Amino acid sequence: MTKGVTLNGDILIAFNGKPEGDGVLPRRAQSPAGSSLDDILTLTPYGSSCSKHTYRHQKQMIKRIELINFMSHEHTVIEPSSGLTVLIGPNNCGKSAIVTALQILCNNPKSTYVLRHGAKECKIILETDSGDVIQWSRKKSGSPKYVINGELFDRLNGKVPDSLHAILRMPQVQVDKESFDVHFGEQTSPLFLLGDKEKAAAQFFASSSDAIRLVEMQDRHKSNIKIKKADLKRVTKRRDELIASNEILLPVQALHKQAVKCEKTGTEIADEQKQISKLEEFIAEISALKLRGDLLSQQGDVLDVIPELPTMQPTGQLHDAIEAIREAQRQVTMADAELKELSKLQPPPQLEATDALIQWMETWQQAEQTIEISDAGLKALSKLQDPPEIIPTGELGKTIDALQTHELTEQSLKQRLQAFADLPEVPELESVKPLTELISQYQEILSNQEQQTKLTDLVDASLKEIEIEMEDWLNENPQCPTCGGEISKDQILEGSGGHVHA
Repeated sequence: MTKGVTLNGDILIAFNGKPEGDGVLPRRAQSPAGSSLDDILTLTPYGSSCSKHTYRHQKQMIKRIELINFMSHEHTVIEPSSGLTVLIGPNNCGKSAIVTALQILCNNPKSTYVLRHGAKECKIILETDSGDVIQWSRKKSGSPKYVINGELFDRLNGKVPDSLHAILRMPQVQVDKESFDVHFGEQTSPLFLLGDKEKAAAQFFASSSDAIRLVEMQDRHKSNIKIKKADLKRVTKRRDELIASNEILLPVQALHKQAVKCEKTGTEIADEQKQISKLEEFIAEISALKLRGDLLSQQGDVLDVIPELPTMQPTGQLHDAIEAIREAQRQVTMADAELKELSKLQPPPQLEATDALIQWMETWQQAEQTIEISDAGLKALSKLQDPPEIIPTGELGKTIDALQTHELTEQSLKQRLQAFADLPEVPELESVKPLTELISQYQEILSNQEQQTKLTDLVDASLKEIEIEMEDWLNENPQCPTCGGEISKDQILEGSGGHVHA
């Protein structure tokens, strides 16, 4: 079984699987709230009870789809997986053309518009996992033709070869003069049978022998919704826990900034300590120069007391020494001022090991990644489909009344049969043909009555389950979501006309 859905014009989803039994009734997909369905593709093996075709009981699965010069596809090959296949792309990239190609392959409608511009011939080639190969093609001036497993079929006049549906099992369902396409749907069409008249829906369901499977599919869908809601609740709880953990780790970011700032300050202090060491060496040199200057000054004082100076030698060197002493004094004064200012600085803080801080940072980053994953999961879960709308049970009530009438008829026939059993043995008649025909009719009536009784039991069981679900819903929703008025449980369950909006 293969299903495909295009959401928001951006995604084509295809499901491949093999159903149980001879066939199942189709199920139309419903888009999540706020989404739109461009195209809906459902390929479902279908039993012979709803069609005039007779199929071999072989489960097929699409293995390969190839489009050549078909609409926007010059040459495209798609190989669906055995599970879920997702095709993603922008609008007008050809996702809907894949759905159109499968519709044309199955129904052979008018298709003069599908030939790619400038091409002479377009083709659709489909392969199944059982080795069947189906090819549909048409030229610009010719009519469509099929090649199925090497056999050519042309001049079809809008029809399809019988062997096509024997392989794909995807015909339209014929009920009287009406036909129903249970495999394909489009965005502009309402959900399956909801846009048709009540008579058409009744004809479709009356012709189906698998009505109970529709109820089972509805129940399974409700069960899936409950499971997904539980998953959503669990993921939401996990997200809240991660958010709480993240709030606890928020101070780590501020601590990281402070640690970086402290490291920067420590580096600056280390640089200043190096400068202080250089200044101390410079001060020592200045002190030595000062002592030398004092000595030279004392020598000068001694020379001043000499009454007569001897012949003086050139004093250029002495002047240079004096200037050097004065420059040394200036440097000593500046060094003292710098040393005084540096003495006001506080000692650098003691550095601690940063391993714990790095571990906290890694934990915080992992928490952020987990939150991103949780948000993505919540976003994916928000696209889940809503449960299908429950169809009015008016037609089902009529069917139940008809079944009760048949049951009364069966009881009357049994009483007559009992009366016939008490009669004496019938004498031999010349011709027993009328009696044989009557007995055959009676046996056919009994067989039909037994089938109707089984169907009635199934319908009663389904009605009880629906009644229980309606009671649970009424208990959870005592007020009308439309008008806000109180909903009467008796009016809904006892069939007194339903709720009247205020």
